[in-house]
Amino acid sequence: MLKRSRLLFMDEATASVDSQTDAVVPTVMDYNRVLVIDAGREKEFDSPSRLLERPSLFGASVQEYANRSNEV
Repeated sequence: MLKRSRLLFMDEATASVDSQTDAVVPTVMDYNRVLVIDAGREKEFDSPSRLLERPSLFGASVQEYANRSNEV
């Protein structure tokens, strides 16, 4: 980050926060691009909004989070 890297690889640090906290912190939905890796291989790479427009691993993760948030 400090070297002005062209690529920054980060884990979603807020993946397990509650929905109220999620609403006030930047999340993966605010990023330009999302890279989904499964078993060490690239599966999806696009903007969050485009990944949500079609069936995707990313979309499934977002839906699972929404379902868990609604259960609380």
